[in-house]
Amino acid sequence: MKKSVFPALCASVILATNVVSCAKKEEAASLPDPLPTDVIHNTAKRTELKTETKPYTPLKEDAPSDHFMNEKYSMTKHNTWNCHDPKLFQDPVSGRYFVYSTGWQDGVQIRSSSDLIHWAKHRQSALWSPEDVSLKYGHTYWDDDFLQWVGYATNDGTAYSTKWYSANKHPNSWAPTVVYQNGKYYMFHGIITDCLSMPNGTIHPAACITLAIADKPEGPFVPAKKYDSKTYKNSNLVRYVWTNKSPQNTQIGYSLCKNTAEETWEKGFGTIDPEFVFDISTGELMKYKIGKTECYALTYGSWKGGIALIYVDAKTFKPVNQQTGKIMDAPLDTIDGNYGLPIAGGEGAAYEGAQLLYNSETGYYYLFVSMGDLNIQYRVGVGRSDKIEGPYSDPSGISMSFDTQGGAAGYHKIGGKIIGAHQIGDGYGFTSPGGQSILKDKDGRILFACHTRTNYLTIGDFTLQIHQMFFNEDGWPVLNWNEYAGEAVTPPALSMKEIAGTYQAEITKRSRVPKTDGTAAQTQEIHIDEKGTITGAMTGTVTLNADGKTAVFTLKDSGTFTGLFLLASDWSKKEVADAERKTITFTALNSTDGDKKGEYLFGNREGD
Repeated sequence: MKKSVFPALCASVILATNVVSCAKKEEAASLPDPLPTDVIHNTAKRTELKTETKPYTPLKEDAPSDHFMNEKYSMTKHNTWNCHDPKLFQDPVSGRYFVYSTGWQDGVQIRSSSDLIHWAKHRQSALWSPEDVSLKYGHTYWDDDFLQWVGYATNDGTAYSTKWYSANKHPNSWAPTVVYQNGKYYMFHGIITDCLSMPNGTIHPAACITLAIADKPEGPFVPAKKYDSKTYKNSNLVRYVWTNKSPQNTQIGYSLCKNTAEETWEKGFGTIDPEFVFDISTGELMKYKIGKTECYALTYGSWKGGIALIYVDAKTFKPVNQQTGKIMDAPLDTIDGNYGLPIAGGEGAAYEGAQLLYNSETGYYYLFVSMGDLNIQYRVGVGRSDKIEGPYSDPSGISMSFDTQGGAAGYHKIGGKIIGAHQIGDGYGFTSPGGQSILKDKDGRILFACHTRTNYLTIGDFTLQIHQMFFNEDGWPVLNWNEYAGEAVTPPALSMKEIAGTYQAEITKRSRVPKTDGTAAQTQEIHIDEKGTITGAMTGTVTLNADGKTAVFTLKDSGTFTGLFLLASDWSKKEVADAERKTITFTALNSTDGDKKGEYLFGNREGD
């Protein structure tokens, strides 16, 4: 695969707020308000809930119960269950939080919340509208070019020949991302499907990321070229094919795509998981100058060729020629070498779901990736660089980019292990955390959303979790593994007397063997006394800094960890009153000790 060339076009970097003033675009088509949630879709093939679900309501604090787990993770209420690849977004108009996620049969799912704790699933897809009615796909806006490329039938009833998908199967979309600008909501979403029919009878992937626009955060999100046909001649951002020499060339145009796997697994950027680059310290989108065009930066990519960095026009979100800065009316992949700069992964390493952040307080870019097989072994890794183009290295200084299959073989041990499969004491355990989305909200919290499986439910589908993220003194992110439950924006000051007690603790040890993250690692009991001496399953000392928040753990045979003490609620506990879930927790990263750099230390105090 050819690598893109970026000839000194990113020298000028400025910040852009989430609401950016730009020239008035051509008048858009008038869109109706969505129907109320009690209106049933006019199609027998839909399987959506008839009403919006009711959010979790806590019991009285003195009621011993697992009410939170039973309600929040309910498989029938869908409050957080079956939420895959969550994109966390706060509407700057209303302040309400939204999660957009992979929709298996309805395009893109939506959940919303006023407090990040009590979530409700919306009945309609983000792509649903009463105005657009298709005999094949119901009340859903789809871009025909997008459907055609990934192997579905088009809305006008013209079916394209595929081995895998058929006209009576509903399209779906994966891992959306949403930003707000000029009173509009812009969504990039994509999918990869095994749809290419080869002469020998096998099937191979094709993928596409496309742009949709809405007037409201709940949608309907309409394909860009349908929303505003005067501005947009094309809605698709970037595409991918296993080969551009398939028998379907003349019918679908795969021969025009330069982002190709060349009929091997390790090549080409799989076009899924788009995400914008923003400054985590301010919450503002980053702006870059490509030629004379002001642009936003995005990442996308997956297994295969790795994670790619691309740019779009900051006014229209249209693709930009990465060499000249010229705004395009065609997908990026129609120009050879224009479909992205590799910044991580590659050679088949299982990195995907990337999110790239800048922190103007530390001066680093941080790359978060979900790694492993999402079915059994997902975990989140992180690396950083002082340049957007990289190279990105994990806390032990190892590159997160791979040039050979031999180098990619150990990918699962590379990347700071900010969260992995875990079980706190004898409580509920969680596995396969990933699909992360990170947000700086208007109150100043850094929020980390992910999907995860739990041993509380026997099924394999994911549930939504929200965590709070901080940065330690070494400039690395650390995560409160407990679900967010209304804690303060900044950690409280604590004393060693308050901290002293018995904890359930774990070190997120990394392994070259991916399946190690398919089973929840069990915490171990340790004790911290008022002098900072640590005994039990781990031994060493902890020193609390003068601010009463930041701390340094020095553990025998495990290294030195720098992090924070926090207040939290431990929702993994079984059969306890809500009031008994309150705990002191700590989170810290080893960024000083050889090959142990990148392992995280986490613990909850018992009996609070």
